[in-house]
Amino acid sequence: MYIPPDLSRYNQKPVIYSQFLASSIYPVQITDPNTVFCVDKEEFRFTYLNSVYEPDVALRIARTPLSPSDPFTYAALSKFTEYYLRKFHSSTGAQSSNQIDKPPLTVPKELIAAQSDGKTEILLVGSLLNPLVSDSYKPVHLTPGCISDIVNFAKDTASHEAPNTLSNKLFGKSRNTNTKGNAALNNKQPRTNLNRNSSAFIERIATCDNYIKKMNNAESLLISVHGRVLNIIALDQNPREIEIDSPCLRLILSNGIITCFTSFQYTTASGEKNLDIIFGFATGDILWLNPLRMKYSRWNKNGKIKNGLITTLQWSKCGKFAIAGFADGEVLIFNRNLEDPETAYQSTVQSKERHMRTFRSLKTQHNQSANPVAHYKFTKKPITHVAVHPIFHNIVALTSDDGFLRIFDLLTETITDIIPSYYAGMLVAQFTPDGKYIVVGGEDDIVSIFEFQFLSLFSSPSESGLLKLVTRLQGAKSWIKGIVIGFNGLNSSLSYTIGTASDDGYIRFYEFQPRTLRKGKKHAHVASASYISTPKFQMQRAFSNSSVEPSLDSRKKKLANRSSNTLVSMNNTNNHLSLLEIINQGSSSTSLQQLQPQSSVHLKLGENNMVSSSAQSENRKLELMKQNALFRNKATPAVSILLRDSRFVAPHIHTVSGMNAVPNVLPVSEKNVNLGRLSGLHIGNDFIWAFVATGDLIRWKKHDSYSNAF
Repeated sequence: MYIPPDLSRYNQKPVIYSQFLASSIYPVQITDPNTVFCVDKEEFRFTYLNSVYEPDVALRIARTPLSPSDPFTYAALSKFTEYYLRKFHSSTGAQSSNQIDKPPLTVPKELIAAQSDGKTEILLVGSLLNPLVSDSYKPVHLTPGCISDIVNFAKDTASHEAPNTLSNKLFGKSRNTNTKGNAALNNKQPRTNLNRNSSAFIERIATCDNYIKKMNNAESLLISVHGRVLNIIALDQNPREIEIDSPCLRLILSNGIITCFTSFQYTTASGEKNLDIIFGFATGDILWLNPLRMKYSRWNKNGKIKNGLITTLQWSKCGKFAIAGFADGEVLIFNRNLEDPETAYQSTVQSKERHMRTFRSLKTQHNQSANPVAHYKFTKKPITHVAVHPIFHNIVALTSDDGFLRIFDLLTETITDIIPSYYAGMLVAQFTPDGKYIVVGGEDDIVSIFEFQFLSLFSSPSESGLLKLVTRLQGAKSWIKGIVIGFNGLNSSLSYTIGTASDDGYIRFYEFQPRTLRKGKKHAHVASASYISTPKFQMQRAFSNSSVEPSLDSRKKKLANRSSNTLVSMNNTNNHLSLLEIINQGSSSTSLQQLQPQSSVHLKLGENNMVSSSAQSENRKLELMKQNALFRNKATPAVSILLRDSRFVAPHIHTVSGMNAVPNVLPVSEKNVNLGRLSGLHIGNDFIWAFVATGDLIRWKKHDSYSNAF
């Protein structure tokens, strides 16, 4: 905590600080006003390729004071707030809400305070914090600070889609698959009026003047949460027009900090734009808010369904279901049309497999009466991020703090791939806009890029699985917390711009060009090595500790032949034969018909998202969709479903690849924001935003003629 110099040496403390010093470690007693200011251009300027980015505006999102239920082990404090606390010796920081016209600020240096005995020492915020104190927030190392994101309302939805090139057509990307511009969506709205709220869950509501007009006319909205406060701010290209005190909407909640949120925007049949935001809390509550209509609903009230910390949230592609990941490795799916059950929810195991357990299935009939409609457990560690495939709506990527990326099929409710990190946990995963690649970052300070493989009928067991590691992005010196992916340049199908934000305070930018990657060394990873320092041994040990099936944790079962669990074994004599050679063998060996499964499906990621050798596979897809609550509605087209071959009955467990097994890509540009650990990044056509966990948000403006590089 911050202790002013005149209080750090004397036994008699002023009354104004006595209770504060005895009960709190965070030197803020009231919710400060948000602040907008400008920063020094020389200190924050950076270049990226042929562009120069000048700092345009900076915002400080205030945090709510600490309450007994808040995490306090790693309470983040802005360097600018600390500067004013030291300058004024105040617990609130006497700064106005608008400093845009004042001289630009530079990052404050460490302050050395003179003591009464003539000595000097650095007084650090948090210097009296006991690291052994029990924190109510579990897990402590994933404590969130300020979390932010930007929602853009595009006037022309077609202009924000991928170019309708031949490559996108072959991969199934067309201009008619954008759910944000789907005028046929008439989703159910929240049922409680926010202005007439009587719930003790919401402590205070504040709106700006002409709220409805500003919200409807806004082209971009900044959603930022910090502690128990929720801010929605209308952005403008002119920084002087950005009003943050009061913002368009500000909610202060009474219990539990906000740990995550996600948004879903769409247009109704009548042409009205809608924005659905769901917020997850450390208490397990989920707040569903529509700020354009000032209505809200709550799921899992006071932890009635599941009393646990929510670590990640994601909407389904249709916007009718919300996927919530919890700190104990469980995933629940909520239906926006349903409410919490009237009676106590009983989580009984329906099916038990080696790598997951199902408490409630999407195929059961009673799940249509109340939430949740599905309930799974994948690990004992937190689910850190959930990402839905942009093309195939049934493919979901789950990252976990146990160090594994899981690809989950919502249609069949099975795991297709289990991919380990190089070491430690995985924190974030993002699909490329065309769905060809998935980019994953985590606690190993590495960003890994996996490619979706073609599923061929004659693929060998060693080539099975949906994903294949193609490259790694290096350069970060701490955990990767945010990943942003966009097309770059004119050849959008061949080049990707990837931006990352990490705990080391840097934003980094990479140019990923798949065709220019060199081939990795095949001998880089020795699969037979078993000593403790190898990545393979670390993967086996981590998988054993995080397994949801303790009876399968023995070394003998871990080292069993995994290839036989992934594919039905083919004739060994035919594994290395070509398709023509197999057909020419005739009746003397295994025929083509014997090799084909009952569904007679030849799957690959190609034209119309899927190529089938018979109409039976299409009927099979429709049959499964009718049984599954998530895809039962008519709004989900059959072409948006990836149906695996019946041979893939068990997940394919990947091995850890050595650092030289795949090419490594270094950043083309990086910038040290120097304001603490980052929580996210946003790349727009003309602006780049860096979101700092302490509440400082900085926007850079692009200065060159290539305004559409991102």
